[in-house]
Amino acid sequence: MATRSATKAKAKPAKAEASTPAQSTKVAATPAPQKPKVVASKTLAAPEKPAPVSVAPAAVADKVQPDLRRKDLLEEVSRRTELPKHKVRPVMEAMIEVMGEAIEHGRTMNLQPLGRIVRKRHKETPKANVSMVRIRQLKTES
Repeated sequence: MATRSATKAKAKPAKAEASTPAQSTKVAATPAPQKPKVVASKTLAAPEKPAPVSVAPAAVADKVQPDLRRKDLLEEVSRRTELPKHKVRPVMEAMIEVMGEAIEHGRTMNLQPLGRIVRKRHKETPKANVSMVRIRQLKTES
């Protein structure tokens, strides 16, 4: 029995030596290409857009202002005129309504220091009337 195991042991190295070059390249062949890994969107940097050019005065441009809402406008007008809100509200509401109607009808408004307001384009949608307006304000002296 010892001779059999010795024969098998010798036979294995003989087969390895007798292998052809084609067989050896199969063993050393490169692995199949893998699918590219998906990178999380956090690591990808979006191309930076240039900062918009601001034509506002430097003091206003440095500080981002929130939207001016009807309530805020009422408070500011009341403070500047030193009138109570209940007296300012009907005048302000009527003024906003008249301005909205003027824009809807395409009328040009020249309301300095607010500026000259001209409707350039108008589009009616199922939910709203969309008007593109241009406001031209005179420069204030600082």
